[in-house]
Amino acid sequence: MSALGLLVTVMVAKTSYAVTGDIDNDGVADVDDNCPKLSNPGQEDTDADGVGDVCDNCIDVMNPDQLDSDFDFYGDACDSEATQCFNFSDDDGDFLADCDDDDCSGGPFCADYGGEICNDFFDDDGDGLTDCEDPKCAAYPFCVNTGTEVCNDFFDDDGNGLTDCEDPQCSAYPTCGAELCNDFLDNDGDQLTDCADPDCSHYLLCADTDFDFVPDIQDNCPTVANDQTDSDFNGIGDACQDSDGDGVLDLADNCPDVANPEQEDSDQDGAGNTCQIKETLCNNGLSDDTDGLVDCDDPDCAKAQVCQPQVDSDSDGIPNLTDNCPDKANHDQLDNDKDGAGNVCDSTPDGGNSNLVDNDTGGSGCALNKESGSQSRAPIAFGLVTVAMFSWLRLSRRQRSRGTP
Repeated sequence: MSALGLLVTVMVAKTSYAVTGDIDNDGVADVDDNCPKLSNPGQEDTDADGVGDVCDNCIDVMNPDQLDSDFDFYGDACDSEATQCFNFSDDDGDFLADCDDDDCSGGPFCADYGGEICNDFFDDDGDGLTDCEDPKCAAYPFCVNTGTEVCNDFFDDDGNGLTDCEDPQCSAYPTCGAELCNDFLDNDGDQLTDCADPDCSHYLLCADTDFDFVPDIQDNCPTVANDQTDSDFNGIGDACQDSDGDGVLDLADNCPDVANPEQEDSDQDGAGNTCQIKETLCNNGLSDDTDGLVDCDDPDCAKAQVCQPQVDSDSDGIPNLTDNCPDKANHDQLDNDKDGAGNVCDSTPDGGNSNLVDNDTGGSGCALNKESGSQSRAPIAFGLVTVAMFSWLRLSRRQRSRGTP
């Protein structure tokens, strides 16, 4: 039961310990009065719940326990958003809050004594006097000093500065000596109040499983101490969220969006195997998977051709696989005629052999002229010389036979 809810319960309690006689002077003895602190000689009780109408927080609905969870003096049994009269908000949207709203005018919390509401802890009439300090509240039941302490009304009824269980008059009262856990008082005298008292550890509103000083009922992560951060606003604290449902909390999961209960991480880079980005480009000078390892330094590229051991026959720092002149050192890899053969091993580096087939292994089309080209032209030249000689001899014989010198 809430603190103020308990207040109302006490207001309407049929009996009040240590109180005798007729406090409200309505002619009904306190022990028989269904509202002992508010005068109601007729003892009207519309809902027949044992609580008189003048102090019943739900006149038309039976609620003998008078529970009032939101402290607005309207019982839970009949409360609605339009009648939240103690939350400092305009719940029904009419721009009037709490007692300023006509919806609250009939409630006991908004009782008006000449401009001063005698139980709202405010100086309503602006005279510098609050509640029972104001003479206007002299007739208000809770402001009448009877000399006797009512042990469960949250007021110092006898004016000795001690309230309820703090007052020796209440030492034998049933709830005094045990912590009530929700009345803002140290009921058992151990200097610990409500949830701060170990006696209240079982109380729903006090349970704090993770000891983070946030009650379980309000904690977005009741089993893990946390600062209540909830990045995705889903009502579950980041500290205990498991997005992929693999039993590993996101904050510790190396792959929070893909289930991997075993948390395998072969390359030990902090990213689980099941969701790791692979290094697919092994010669671009970048760490594509953002693990800090570039190209062939990344285990992902271990089998890539470009990352295999390379032979460099001419020791020019360029592997044979990509060297345009693998048998002659040429660090600059110049190739003027763009024929794929480096200048240093191309007999015609500026062109002229584009139509020749390169059958040798030297990378230059000119090799054909040296090996097969010269061999194929020699017989032709020899034949031409032979024909020329025979033609000259025949011509000489004809001239002699004719007597021509």
